[in-house]
Amino acid sequence: EIESNLSIMEGVADCLVLSRSGKIVALVRTTEEMPEEWSAQTLQALNALLPVYSRVAAIEIMKEDFSKTPKNSIRRHLYK
Repeated sequence: EIESNLSIMEGVADCLVLSRSGKIVALVRTTEEMPEEWSAQTLQALNALLPVYSRVAAIEIMKEDFSKTPKNSIRRHLYK
């Protein structure tokens, strides 16, 4: 649910949601270089769509594309 909501937001090319130290974190590869305030604005818009227990604590911008399988799925085990 979190990834599907995040993936349709402006500027998001690809995303992965994971848990770090008990907090939900979204790793995002953007379609282009985004302004500094983009992460905060996107985080606020995303959390407005989610129930309280699913809210994302942070968005981290990935500089490189995610590593993918031949079926074009993100290799989730590589990201922690």
